[in-house]
Amino acid sequence: MKNKNEILEQFKQRNLKLLELNPTIKVLEMTESFSSEANETKIYDPPKILIEVLHPFIFDVRLIPKEFNGIEVVERIADNYPKDFPSIYSKSTFEDWYSPEWYVKFVDKNLELISNKIKIPNLTREEALDALTGDFKKHVNSCIKMRINRIREEKENIIFFNELLYETKQAYLLSDVYQNYKDKEWYYSVTATKLSKNKPLIVGFNWGAKKNYKYTPQCEYPFTIFEGLYDDLGSLNRTIPFFHEYFQKALTGMQTNYCFFRSQKEKQISYRDLELCKPLFDKYLDYVDPSIIISFSSILRDYFNNNNLITNKKTLPIKYLKGQTEIIKGNYKTRSGKIIEFVYIPHPNARVSNEDRIKAWEFCFNNNK
Repeated sequence: MKNKNEILEQFKQRNLKLLELNPTIKVLEMTESFSSEANETKIYDPPKILIEVLHPFIFDVRLIPKEFNGIEVVERIADNYPKDFPSIYSKSTFEDWYSPEWYVKFVDKNLELISNKIKIPNLTREEALDALTGDFKKHVNSCIKMRINRIREEKENIIFFNELLYETKQAYLLSDVYQNYKDKEWYYSVTATKLSKNKPLIVGFNWGAKKNYKYTPQCEYPFTIFEGLYDDLGSLNRTIPFFHEYFQKALTGMQTNYCFFRSQKEKQISYRDLELCKPLFDKYLDYVDPSIIISFSSILRDYFNNNNLITNKKTLPIKYLKGQTEIIKGNYKTRSGKIIEFVYIPHPNARVSNEDRIKAWEFCFNNNK
């Protein structure tokens, strides 16, 4: 076997067109690799030789060979994706992150820039898409296959999701928020994330509704995890660093609301609406069997307290702008008798000191890291 320097020099001599775009090329020795599909680590003895090509996002990937003299060549993007793509938090599945639509939008806005960067005059739209992806048609087909596989993996969850949506529709038509605000057409949703068994669940009071925004009933099953909601969480995205610090498991967990009906204000949800939603919420819990319920809603905390839905309760008083508030740890009992750990932490907008906020997180998760 030739040494790494010899391999590198030969690779460069054979790929002069590639070198014109100034990628960083390395010859690496890999001693092990992990396969998520087989859930196993493969050991290489002797080490496996790889050629790595690091390049910026705007690059002609077509110039990078798949292999060189029997050695695998891997290509990696060395910088951040353009702002036209989702943020690093906003999607949780490859088919969403690499969706062809992002590439098309980026190329349509930056065709001249791409042409200059990869040194091809009069670059066409189709050539630019091929350059960025290697082969755009293959890229599209790959994303389609990933989506199909994802749907197959989530088949049972999607069936349950649609069943719960149907029952929610029936309850919504009986609700006070529907009867009192029919013209608003706020409708309902049942989950913001995919359904995962025995994962942490973040629960709010109900889904909000913006003024002058036309809503429709939820119909598409979401494939994202809690952290993948980052761009849509509003002020709740400030909990992400705390979860990283105190309870990372929640980042791959779920999010829903106790009341599945939308409203602009929490007070527009009546006690009867909450009673209509309780069996729906409990059905959700019985299906996903979460490891813990986490809430940042003081209204939901008070509703649970007033209806004796939390047992084995421990509390921590902390200072609040208007006096004092209570952090809660306890258990929630579902209609089927399942006992689920429950914690309440102040909302990021709650006016508590940083010191007391940290105390609250430590109180709730000191045994769950």
